[in-house]
Amino acid sequence: MNADEIRPPARGNAPHVRTAGRLGSEYFLRSFLLIAEATGGRPIHAMVLIAIVDANVAYLDDPRNAHLLPADGPPPDALRRPASTLAVASRLGLPYETVRRAVAALVREGLCLRVRRGFVVPEATLSSPRFDSLLTANLGNLRRLYRRLEASGLFAGT
Repeated sequence: MNADEIRPPARGNAPHVRTAGRLGSEYFLRSFLLIAEATGGRPIHAMVLIAIVDANVAYLDDPRNAHLLPADGPPPDALRRPASTLAVASRLGLPYETVRRAVAALVREGLCLRVRRGFVVPEATLSSPRFDSLLTANLGNLRRLYRRLEASGLFAGT
């Protein structure tokens, strides 16, 4: 079963909706804290890093671009589209100056690079032992979420 196959619960099934919301929130927080830890425990830096990664590769979600993706591992740097500070600030609803300072810190720490027309989080960062362990831990979080959603009966009848 994949996420596209999950049907919303029937109208009178509010406990499942609350359970799914609670478990989804728990998963989000666990995952976010992993990324915040990887950025020195700074939540703003974690949000900015996530937004840059997303902006760099979001266009690859289009099924017409599926052939560009490697079978395993992050997309190569040549496929990353730079994210501007203004675009990240707008996406996150944060002040430009806050995002500018966070991006500057991420560049100093070697987590992202300044390139022509913006910033990218390079393949080397995402393939590093630091992020490899983060992804492994997050896979555990995702499996935990799925098991708990399944145990809650949310998938019953799908």
